[in-house]
Amino acid sequence: WRALLPRRSDVGEAAAMIRFYLGVIPMAIRRRPWPHPTVRSKYNALQRGAYASVLLAGLLTVPSGWAMHKPVQLGWLERMFVNYDGARLVHFACTIVLGAFVVPHVVVVIADGWDTFRSMVVGWSARVKEARHE
Repeated sequence: WRALLPRRSDVGEAAAMIRFYLGVIPMAIRRRPWPHPTVRSKYNALQRGAYASVLLAGLLTVPSGWAMHKPVQLGWLERMFVNYDGARLVHFACTIVLGAFVVPHVVVVIADGWDTFRSMVVGWSARVKEARHE
């Protein structure tokens, strides 16, 4: 879990990763090399930021949803978000963050194939077995 914690140096590394991701397709079309930035840990800066923001959004989605669902019974929870509209705003923003995380992951799984999805669910990949038998 420590590999997922955001770091102070992540701003510069995240900018380099954004530049890389924005240039991947144009450089592939031009058939020019596009080197990947150096990553010194298990996850790059964008991954650490994304996982931390999804965790925070997930933790805020539940109480903001309850504050909207039961504002009279859970008035104290509604006041944590200032008022009903504050809870709605937080809930909406968290939903956008979660969607921005989930949708690209689903697209990548679809693009990469069924084995990727299976490996996420069951924890093993047929590709690894095929590579061992060669």
